[in-house]
Amino acid sequence: MADLNAQTISGAGAALTFNLCAAGGDTAPLDAKTQIIFRNANAATRTVTATWTIDSASVTRQYTVPASANGFGIFFDPAIYADATGRVSLTYSTEVDLSVAIVRHN
Repeated sequence: MADLNAQTISGAGAALTFNLCAAGGDTAPLDAKTQIIFRNANAATRTVTATWTIDSASVTRQYTVPASANGFGIFFDPAIYADATGRVSLTYSTEVDLSVAIVRHN
């Protein structure tokens, strides 16, 4: 599992750096300006499962990344999704051909 860091971009835009999704999953930081963007280079869909803890209860939500998606974005409300550390855990149906960029907007 990798602890991913956010890239900060301004209103002028920026080229994003995508990280390969880890076989054991990843964690991502969250705040009100963070977005998680996935790239799926495979002809099959991928399922991303987000897991966090609220009041000692584990909560999960699943997202389907379309086949051959060049950019599939997920916005998380940190008041709902972030755990006590301000991060969300991400696991994948398979990490093959799946990459992720964590973006924080100025």
